[in-house]
Amino acid sequence: MTTSSYEQAFPSPRRSFLPAWALQWGTWLLACALIIGPFIPLFYASIRDRPLYEDGGVLTLQPYRDLFGYTALWGYIQKQGWDELQKIGKSRLRAQTGVAGQQSLVSQGAATAAFLTSPTVRLNIKNSPALSNILDWTYSKDATPLVPRGMGITKKAASPASAKLFLNWLYSKAGQQAMCDAGFTAFRNNFKPKNCTNTLADVYAKVGRKNVQFVPYSQKFVNDYPAYKKRWHNIFG
Repeated sequence: MTTSSYEQAFPSPRRSFLPAWALQWGTWLLACALIIGPFIPLFYASIRDRPLYEDGGVLTLQPYRDLFGYTALWGYIQKQGWDELQKIGKSRLRAQTGVAGQQSLVSQGAATAAFLTSPTVRLNIKNSPALSNILDWTYSKDATPLVPRGMGITKKAASPASAKLFLNWLYSKAGQQAMCDAGFTAFRNNFKPKNCTNTLADVYAKVGRKNVQFVPYSQKFVNDYPAYKKRWHNIFG
């Protein structure tokens, strides 16, 4: 596991059960979801499916400005470029930060679909009869970004042993089950949760591994930001 000058090195004893990218930092994972609005059949499963935004349809998209939005957008662009976003254009896009805001726009009919949204929306729709009657979700079949959330143990941590226990628990079967139950994406190798399908294996099965883009902690990701910001404004104002 790589560290910054502020972080303790902590090779998890469970490292053999994890994908290699999970060892760069302590990580929990978000697989971006696509929310489908009222009366849109679920077989429209990516923003390349024009009925999602033709004939007055509107796409709400997590904007580049916040870290989650930029991370998810960067992942999508690695697979599909800017062409589809260019075709949607300013008039059919509503930039909206956060699951609650995106979910609200689609459920109220102000947007036809939402993309680059947190997978926690799955839990919202599942647990709310009012939402499940009018909304559904899917992974985007043309490109699904995987957004990592890093964690670490600081060198001056007051309770480093407790932090290590938490990270070890997160990578255990019990921790991965808890992630799955909460709507996040469990990623431990060969892990099969009970009564839950929110796993990396399920993403690969539904989307195809070649259409999944993990966003790494890399200098390229950092360096690309100014160009992404400029391109976004050229398209959406």
